[in-house]
Amino acid sequence: MTTSLCTPEQAAALGYETTEPLLARASVRIRSYAGAWIDEVAGEDWLIELTAAVAQRLGTITADSALAQGITSEGAGGETVSYGQDAWMGVTGLTSGEKAVIDAQKRRRRGIRVHYLGA
Repeated sequence: MTTSLCTPEQAAALGYETTEPLLARASVRIRSYAGAWIDEVAGEDWLIELTAAVAQRLGTITADSALAQGITSEGAGGETVSYGQDAWMGVTGLTSGEKAVIDAQKRRRRGIRVHYLGA
């Protein structure tokens, strides 16, 4: 079993309500997108918060939710809610905002190395 990138206690300390199984699912999605380097930064604040946020979002997508049932929009009493492509991507993967956080951290870590040859 893969270790979660965040514990329920860490998530709760940040104000997220989630469970270990949801944190494990979120960790799998994050690792699948980011690759192996993500384990090198496990424990960093940004990754703990991202994992908790993804897990909490996953907890709201139940079998009865409109997104899980394939509904693209719904309405009642003059109010309408439409789900865009990003919401759909979040059902089975990460949203564009979540991917942007990972991409920014990866770019930040690459850095630039300059090697001087000679004097």
